[in-house]
Amino acid sequence: AFRTEPNVTVIGINTHHVRIDGDSLRILTGDLSHFYNCAVCDVPATLAPVFQPSDLASWEAEQAEVDIDILENFWREHLEDAPPPVVFVPQLGKQGAASYELKISRETWRDVKQIAKPYNMGPYPVLIGAYALALGQLTGRNDIVIGNVISQRTRTEMQNIVAPLLNTLPIRLKLPERQSSERYLHHVRKVLLETREHGRLQLDEIVEKVTQDRQESNGDIFQSLIAWQAFERIEATLGSLKSEDVFLPETDVKADFSILLTEFGDD
Repeated sequence: AFRTEPNVTVIGINTHHVRIDGDSLRILTGDLSHFYNCAVCDVPATLAPVFQPSDLASWEAEQAEVDIDILENFWREHLEDAPPPVVFVPQLGKQGAASYELKISRETWRDVKQIAKPYNMGPYPVLIGAYALALGQLTGRNDIVIGNVISQRTRTEMQNIVAPLLNTLPIRLKLPERQSSERYLHHVRKVLLETREHGRLQLDEIVEKVTQDRQESNGDIFQSLIAWQAFERIEATLGSLKSEDVFLPETDVKADFSILLTEFGDD
């Protein structure tokens, strides 16, 4: 913690991404509030039992018992003859990384939800479908592979554990030449559901199985990534103190081109 003004103190939590995910921040914020308020009120601080690392290890062992052949065959078929990843070459004189913040207006966000509603789906398939179309226009390709970050908090007991319960799955979308938006969105939704259903293989395992027969492969399946950060955000409640989140810009990326999508309430 450090003080920036007489009445302003910044608390920083520095941790490696292999230790926590977005939902872990919610848990840490809640625990911080709980322990601070207990200390101020001079009452014992207690927390309900949570999923322990040993329980997590048992869960991972259960996942390993799933028919690996089924999972491996799915990913081989899903990525069979997939095009090599797009390499995004920076413009001359602009070799450094950069990040940009784009705020979608409330009206546009409402339109996205309206597009999705008749097809009984959320806004994410619409967004990732539009992203794939944009990549298709930029690259001239109609076969696009995108990295899709998903949460693996599939059990109630996992909702309050601090751990990196994430996976990144290669999403392969065939872009329509002459196809209705309805058929295309159903295709996007179908791919998202099927890949999530077979998402118990970690990305490194998928890469190993898919690229082992490709002599020309350097281990890359995609160089474009999208992440829907839909985890619940809570503010720290620290007695009479006023607190607010300070969001730092992304300084490290896993792909040449990454998009992080976050929804903040009704804004």
